[in-house]
Amino acid sequence: MSEYDSRPDQQAADDAIMDLLLNEKPAKILRTLREPSKDNYGQAIAYKINSTYSHTLKLLKRFEEHDVVESDTDGRKKIYELTEDGQELADAAEQLLAKTQNREPVQYDDPLVEAESSVI
Repeated sequence: MSEYDSRPDQQAADDAIMDLLLNEKPAKILRTLREPSKDNYGQAIAYKINSTYSHTLKLLKRFEEHDVVESDTDGRKKIYELTEDGQELADAAEQLLAKTQNREPVQYDDPLVEAESSVI
């Protein structure tokens, strides 16, 4: 099998992840998961992104299939977090959003951001 034989499969995978990332709710999930939290479980994520629980779970499952997020159970809750690749995608999405809004991107590892978010 030559490298060109696998190209349609790779193209389909690339198209699937692009379709997933360039929509509002998946982008909001990436943004929500940028900060690890015990509150990053299905129902809480759905509430944060203003989506239905079932749609949110479908998106999270697709993200897991593409190794963008991973999950671990905490009691009966499934807690989601970004993988290293997912963090890079979330950072890139934040850069793109900032660029379109002519503002500086939010740096979640900035202590001032952490202090502000803990006050809210």
